[in-house]
Amino acid sequence: VVSMSVVLMCLYIVTEVMLTTLDYTDINNMWIKENAELYWWSKPFVMQGVVLANVPLVLYLVALNIFTMVYAKVAKMLNDWENHKYEYEYENAMVLKLVLFQFLSMNMSYLYMAFVLRDFAKLFNAIRNVLMIELVTGNLKEVVIPYAMRKRAEKARKKEREELEKQGVVIPQRNPALEQLKLESAENAF
Repeated sequence: VVSMSVVLMCLYIVTEVMLTTLDYTDINNMWIKENAELYWWSKPFVMQGVVLANVPLVLYLVALNIFTMVYAKVAKMLNDWENHKYEYEYENAMVLKLVLFQFLSMNMSYLYMAFVLRDFAKLFNAIRNVLMIELVTGNLKEVVIPYAMRKRAEKARKKEREELEKQGVVIPQRNPALEQLKLESAENAF
């Protein structure tokens, strides 16, 4: 009973944030139509059509990610507090809490636009924009960040090698098998 109350309270908070974001989206779109041409920085199409139009959506996605991280900790605390007798009961309860919250919080705005507002143009734009933002952030997380980390590690190894050479330490020839052993685990690659 307590767990369900907390889950429903968390979903209520996310619902309020979603409704506020949808209101802010309408206000933002009205501002773009009425005032965007008045300022030099907002005249280009890229600013109007891409950046300014997606500010509410980006804020909503950031808020959702924060809520999801916080809720994961809350769900773990609730699950620990429930004191399940068997591990499979604990895992099933945890999965139920997380899936219920994540499914509803991530899809609530779409369901609201489709079934309450019945505004399919807004729904189409929201889905398109979320997919584009997720594509960009996914590429950043999967390509750019690992590449930058690898380059940073290579630079540190090169600096370490140069310092050892200055001290007169003999560095053995490059051994690909040893380099493979030093690579990080690829468990979370997919």
